Amino acid sequence: MLKTHTLGLFSAAVLIASALVSNGVSAQSATATPAASVGTAYVRIVHASPDAPAVDVYADAAVLSPNVKFGDATEFVPVAPGDYTLAIRPAGAAATTKAVAAVDVHLVDGIAANVLAIGYLNGTGTQALKLVVITSDRSPTVGKARLEIIHAAPKAPTVDILGNGQPKLTEIKYGKPGASPLNFDPGTYNLAVVATCSTTPALIDLPNTALKADTIYTVIATTIKTALQSRSY
Repeated sequence: MLKTHTLGLFSAAVLIASALVSNGVSAQSATATPAASVGTAYVRIVHASPDAPAVDVYADAAVLSPNVKFGDATEFVPVAPGDYTLAIRPAGAAATTKAVAAVDVHLVDGIAANVLAIGYLNGTGTQALKLVVITSDRSPTVGKARLEIIHAAPKAPTVDILGNGQPKLTEIKYGKPGASPLNFDPGTYNLAVVATCSTTPALIDLPNTALKADTIYTVIATTIKTALQSRSY
């Protein structure tokens, strides 16, 4: 079975590991989810806005995911293909409350859409709170491990991801779809996220990361207020 994971790090009460960084970049982690199939669209919600409260996520008038907090990533939730307005409101607020942010999406059969709340609640311009949609390639990996990265840290530069010191995915820009995901032979890799065209310092360091066959791994880089911290979901 094809599985997906997100690798990562978020500020949390229960920490598996932590490492200090100077520019407040982290990555996020979640449990495995089933593969996408034709006839159903899939949506995963990621709350990556460090100063926004917990939110309820709506698909049109219906709650898709309630009480999503900063650092949370849902499973891929199956929905019927079609056109939706996805919106976030403060958790527990009435459905008639004005949305904090919204985005219109067209979800086709088999799509796997990451819907990310990024930016700052009180931000302006490119750093304002918004919803962005970035798709994941969940097609069969044919015995490989697949790695993708999503840049959700507004104050961080354009980044690359290194595998054993070599650039693997490059020029990933904030809030934009990145390079095509990369398929790896299963094994253990030293992964790091760095500023583009650099090899040091590591903004996110993921040493000795085991990448398993027929599994998709997502690194989501996000901003936190203090240090690089990690938790498991």
